[in-house]
Amino acid sequence: SYHLDYWIFGLWSPGWRLLNLLLHLGVVLLVVLLGTRLLGSAWAAFLAGAMFALHPAHAETVASLLGGRAGLLAALFCLASWLALLRSHESYGAGRATWLGLSLLAYLLGLFSKENAAVLPLAMGIWIYALDRPGLRQLARQLAPYLLVLAVYVTARLLVVGRVAPSSWEVTFGRLP
Repeated sequence: SYHLDYWIFGLWSPGWRLLNLLLHLGVVLLVVLLGTRLLGSAWAAFLAGAMFALHPAHAETVASLLGGRAGLLAALFCLASWLALLRSHESYGAGRATWLGLSLLAYLLGLFSKENAAVLPLAMGIWIYALDRPGLRQLARQLAPYLLVLAVYVTARLLVVGRVAPSSWEVTFGRLP
């Protein structure tokens, strides 16, 4: 995404910040859309979106030139993935498979944006369980495609980087046995 910034704006830093702001607004929109679907109330979803939009924790992500883009992209792709999953549950036949494929692609893009996207299947699993109370096998079957995408990501990361955790892991937590 930084190459896109450079291609569009060159070294003009306000343009880079503008793209961060637009990404943040995109994430806020997806928070509102997902909130509407999950909460069943446009008003509650709007409040959730407003709280997300204005929360001070996001100030650095939006204002920073280089610091927060990964988090913005991961959030954007994970929220899009969840919305596509919801759409797949409403669709039949080829439409269902298409929406599920888009959901999995968005999840993979979220993972390649930032590792914290790995928690998406857990969040989805909690939502599915709270909504339907499925058995463990049915829940595992619904989450299996996301866990497979996560396994592909972890394998790719191991092959390219040589480890799953960031290089600062040992500095922070010490050497594990």
